[in-house]
Parts: sequence; structure tokens; C-alpha cells
Amino acid sequence: MVTAVLHDNLKRSLNVMPGAVTFGALKTGTFNEILMTVKNEDSLAHRITIKPLKDTRIIVKQLEYGIIAPGMIRTISVGIRVADDERPCLIKDTVEIVSKHDIFKIPLTARIVSIEDFETENRL
Repeated sequence: MVTAVLHDNLKRSLNVMPGAVTFGALKTGTFNEILMTVKNEDSLAHRITIKPLKDTRIIVKQLEYGIIAPGMIRTISVGIRVADDERPCLIKDTVEIVSKHDIFKIPLTARIVSIEDFETENRL
């Protein structure tokens, strides 16, 4: 029934893809980026904001700002800048996208490895 779908309180108005940001192994001295999309699946326009992350190596930004009209898609860039002298470690954080009615918590994971370890893992 169509009216049941329209009045479902559990249906979210925005569709955020992907549901998790997984970088995998990152070598030192690089900048790595993954793009996320936010699609407005509601009949009303929405605005979103992104909460800043505590880890300064992670850069999350909207590529375009303003109202997201119904059916429109916005792109979000999630990047990790790894310094040359970075020690191998595991990065775990959460990207929070806030709209008027919802908070989307997207898990982010990455593994920083040395150049030698990166090349041995990715050897053909």
C-alpha cells in the first residue's frame, strides 16, 4: 500500500552510500580519497552538515554546498593524508553526517603500513 510507505517513520529521507568507508592498506607519504554520495529520497529539500573529526589526518568535506532538492545527489570527499614519517597503525573513526531529522554514522577504517610492507602486500 502506497500510504504505508509514505508514512513509515523508519524510512530515512537521505540515502548515504557507501555504508562504511574502508581504505585498506595505505602507504606513507600519500593522500588517499574515497567519494561518498548523499541522495535525497524525500519529497522535501534537505541540508546536511558534517561534524569535524578529531583525527587531523582525515579530511571530510562536501564538494558542493546548499540545499539538496528531492532526487538530487551530493558528493562528499573523505581523504586521509599520511605523512612520510608516519608509523604503521590502524585508523578507526566515524564520519557523522547530520540532517534536520537524522544523524548518519559511517564507520571509517584504514591501515597505515610502511612502503616496503605495502609493496610486498601488493606484489603481483
